[in-house]
Amino acid sequence: MNVLLRSAVLAVAFWFSGNAMATCTSISCEDESILAMMTTSTGDVYVKTSGDMSSLSCTRSQGVYATLIHGTEGFKQIYATLLAHYMAGMPISIRINENSIGCTIGYVYTEAGS
Repeated sequence: MNVLLRSAVLAVAFWFSGNAMATCTSISCEDESILAMMTTSTGDVYVKTSGDMSSLSCTRSQGVYATLIHGTEGFKQIYATLLAHYMAGMPISIRINENSIGCTIGYVYTEAGS
């Protein structure tokens, strides 16, 4: 039983250590947790991550959110990926469109083991 408990603790610690390297650059937020998602009546989706999004080279919606614009090519696929990671509590990387108003999301990506 003690071996099983130690293994579980190590697995959780390892998972969190991978998330400790999360960071935002001028063009993306890498391996971030999604803290909040909000869908508007127009269908746009606002996303808040665990990273310091102030380093992104764009103007964040409400000073906090990156925006997935409804009608953007690949909207459904990007939204599904964001939602799956949000619900599973798994980290994701988000690439924004540089100099965009609302920090519009260009694409998202993840790696196995992230």
